[in-house]
Amino acid sequence: MHYAILAAGEGSRLGSVSAKPLVTINGKTLSQRMLDIIAQRNDVQSVTIITNSEKPEIEAHLRTLKYPFELNIISAHTPSAAHSLAEVVRNIPRNEKFVGLTVDTVFVTKEFHDYLDAFAAMEDHDVLMGVTRFVDDEKPLYVEVAPDMRINAFGDFPTEAAEHVSAGIYGLGPAARDVIDLSMAIGVNGLREFQRALLLRNLDVRAHEMGKVFDVDRPHDLVEAREFILEQEQAAE
Repeated sequence: MHYAILAAGEGSRLGSVSAKPLVTINGKTLSQRMLDIIAQRNDVQSVTIITNSEKPEIEAHLRTLKYPFELNIISAHTPSAAHSLAEVVRNIPRNEKFVGLTVDTVFVTKEFHDYLDAFAAMEDHDVLMGVTRFVDDEKPLYVEVAPDMRINAFGDFPTEAAEHVSAGIYGLGPAARDVIDLSMAIGVNGLREFQRALLLRNLDVRAHEMGKVFDVDRPHDLVEAREFILEQEQAAE
């Protein structure tokens, strides 16, 4: 499996003295925590992470970490998360699927591995998105999920049909690569616009429901995520 981690955002809303990928969840930086979880898998083909070139301390931190796989680090200043995704996927063969993640997504390890197993087994779909019913984001992307887990729509507002929100986890098959290229060509800036483009191009986009997933954007998100993960880790002992 190929992994693409987006860690190039400004993180200004977090109000931390550290860059967002360097803030800690129970002793580990957000970037290290995500890489440690990926390292538990035995199917890792490549891991590429894009960092903000204006915050060189992120790359310096990543280079201190040791894993059984090669960590490809791209340092750049991109105008949007969609542009960061386009940069990262250049390291991934076009005919192979990959999992894209935002570095500020905090989830339960087992639930993420269950998602990865489902994505690895995916044959008939183009995209498998992680979704959650837990809404903690200021501006969540609401997801309309059909009974067969097909995603019918993405929206900026809740509706009776949209009970889920995006969890910041994107499993993309080869057909999605063309949509990334097209999105860049027409000036798409945000990930939510890219996700809408997947549906507009008639790709088969499915949802995988997860439990509580945090999008760490604000100080209270970080507090709640730390408490939640500590609780989960203690329960697993």
